[in-house]
Amino acid sequence: MNTATIKGSNPSFPCDQVNRFSAALSQRARNTLSRETGFISNSSFDPSLDQDLGTEDPRVRAVEQGVSIAVVFEGLGLIPGNLTQLCGTPILSREEEMALFRRMNFLKFRANVLRTSLNIKTPEPKVLDKIEDMLMRSERIRNHLIQSNIRLVISIAKSFANIRNPLDDLLSEGITAMMRAVEKFDYDRGFRFSTYATRAIRCALYRHLQKGQKMRQRFATNRESLDFSESSYKETDSTNPLDSSLHHALSRMLLRLNTREQLIMRMRFGLEDGGTKKTFSDIGQMLNVSKERVRQISERAMGKLRSMTAEFGLDSFIPEG
Repeated sequence: MNTATIKGSNPSFPCDQVNRFSAALSQRARNTLSRETGFISNSSFDPSLDQDLGTEDPRVRAVEQGVSIAVVFEGLGLIPGNLTQLCGTPILSREEEMALFRRMNFLKFRANVLRTSLNIKTPEPKVLDKIEDMLMRSERIRNHLIQSNIRLVISIAKSFANIRNPLDDLLSEGITAMMRAVEKFDYDRGFRFSTYATRAIRCALYRHLQKGQKMRQRFATNRESLDFSESSYKETDSTNPLDSSLHHALSRMLLRLNTREQLIMRMRFGLEDGGTKKTFSDIGQMLNVSKERVRQISERAMGKLRSMTAEFGLDSFIPEG
């Protein structure tokens, strides 16, 4: 056995063990330096400060220390079971929300300051421990902020859910969007996180609907129902060549609209929700635009469809308004 020891070191530690320990420290330092620690800076953050900003708030202290905070919340309806527990996290007040965002970003800021002093070859174990502890505490706060806003994602996703767009998929997209929003939210601007996150979630779900619609267009068939109103639809016999031709023509006409026009037409005339027609106001809330803007886009889309009727021989099937 190699019993050589490093001069000045504890004789009970063989040289190879010391080398392994040093190598492990260097690897920890490399991992720490490679870890992304983005944060929203604030004028109150001082690089020379080492005290705990924001820990005077008991809620912040509890979250940062990993103390479980939950309440029984009812009225969620039919949602995936794995989200039920997350929905037990209490909704934050404006003051609690600001304190948590401030603390999370300060911890990342302090960890980033300490990282600049790291020497990969000879890192100080105490500094590494401190950086890792700060990042772990900031992660706990981040997770709490996400969990306290799960119900916001659910309420928005429910308004988009239909037969073609299952709630599970929409929740996955919405939660991912909210997680990104937590990292980018600037609490010092004075508005609530829910205001910022709502827009981010709606935009993400809208892009998800567009992507799904493009995929369906790629595999569209003449059996797809594209009825625009009761006046243009009658239950048909699939053996009737005229009905099959009509459906195929309507499908081709709809595909000539842009993505947003198609989406609005489908929702407006009940093609995206099992036959349930949505109002201009409903569609506007889903797409985060005014109902007047939805009405304008709807009229423009109908104008385009009417201009195609002669080409496809469907003059009598497109409603006048």
